[in-house]
Amino acid sequence: KPQINVGGHAHAAIRMFDVSYCKVENLEISNFHQLFRELFKFGIRAGTWQNASATDLEFNNIYVNKIRGSAVRGGNLGAISNGEMCAGIRVGTDIRGSDPTGRTIYDVTITNCTLIDVEQHAIQLGDYIDGLTVSNNNINRAGYIGMLTMEINNGTIENNYLLNSGIYMTMA
Repeated sequence: KPQINVGGHAHAAIRMFDVSYCKVENLEISNFHQLFRELFKFGIRAGTWQNASATDLEFNNIYVNKIRGSAVRGGNLGAISNGEMCAGIRVGTDIRGSDPTGRTIYDVTITNCTLIDVEQHAIQLGDYIDGLTVSNNNINRAGYIGMLTMEINNGTIENNYLLNSGIYMTMA
């Protein structure tokens, strides 16, 4: 597999804001350096930023490992618990407003991925996703939450393997 290792010097190995109809597959991703730790670190961070919505994001057969972010330098517990600090794969809306229809991601698929040694959340999904499939993934050694979902409609999560990780949590 091709490998992307940003050595802890980037916010995310892959950032996909305001994109639709995109597929990422057959990669190895790392964002780690022994001495260089920043507050926000991600393997993949995807979703909306300026646009109100995105659609059809697919992640398949990705090996995500060694994602390290610092939870102590300027952080807070709220940012840790909701995945704003560190995640292997994070998909969500980042626009904050009162109308949820104005900030929705449609049709997200995460399949056949392996996430190992992620300091906080292996997979973090939420803030208005409509149409979600998460299946056949292997999560091992997530420091805080193996998989966090928030405000998901029409979702299927099945046949995932979670080992030596924090917890699985769904928030309405």
